[in-house]
Amino acid sequence: MMAQLFRVATISRQNPSLPKLNLDTTQREQVRQALLTKHTEVEFRLKATKSAKDSTPTIGAKLPKGVAPDGLPSELIQRIPQLADYGYAKMKDQILIVNELDGKIAEIIPETQSQTTGQK
Repeated sequence: MMAQLFRVATISRQNPSLPKLNLDTTQREQVRQALLTKHTEVEFRLKATKSAKDSTPTIGAKLPKGVAPDGLPSELIQRIPQLADYGYAKMKDQILIVNELDGKIAEIIPETQSQTTGQK
């Protein structure tokens, strides 16, 4: 843990931003599957997150006030090492991948698979 803190501090001094996160379709699905069973969806009835209810997450925007990212599972980071400096938040049926250095949304992944068959 101390090594990770040192690494983040070093990155912050040398380069305050991370390279653009480019996840391919397979990696996005791995993230979705890994976080599917995590019950960390933002609940807007809580006082701290009520103000985030009307916000629409967009890539490059900061997380809404009161919404804090959770750490990504270590097994997911082992499979996709470029996620090491990112966290996530689940909000409005979306998984938001968040840059832990600046708190900005780097990627948005739908929690549900897209319907390609037209079935409901």
